[in-house]
Amino acid sequence: MMKSALIFLFVGLSVFHEYHVSVCDINFNTEKQLLEVTHRIFADDLENTLKMQNIHLDVMNRNDYDVNDPYFEDYLKKHIKVKANTTNTSIVWLGHQVKSDLIVCYYEVNVPKTIDKVHLSNTVLMELFRDQKNIVHWKKDKVNVNSVVLDIRKPVTNQEF
Repeated sequence: MMKSALIFLFVGLSVFHEYHVSVCDINFNTEKQLLEVTHRIFADDLENTLKMQNIHLDVMNRNDYDVNDPYFEDYLKKHIKVKANTTNTSIVWLGHQVKSDLIVCYYEVNVPKTIDKVHLSNTVLMELFRDQKNIVHWKKDKVNVNSVVLDIRKPVTNQEF
């Protein structure tokens, strides 16, 4: 009986979360001259990747926003790199929300007044999963422009505006 329960548990866990994906929506707001970013990451995946760095958080605890925010910000600043034209930029962290089984992170990137191209490197969760896919939806003034799927073989993309 115990052996059957263990087999069921392991099989159940292996199919529970078979896809490893994050979704990053990037809107180029031309009026404000910034990239507005919403990044959705499965909570259990983010928690496990932080554990690999000896950071033990309960990422789903809505009472720990202030505790968790600096860790999420630090993690994303390490794994998201943005160049506007040829200029390195930095992330301006706005915060996060817990929604269902997701951690939704919000940040902005200031860009120069004349912007032709944005270069994005997104290696979120790739240290945890070799099959990680990071979907990026590009928008300009909230109108869809392009969507790409990044993975460990190609974690970068360029978007022209």
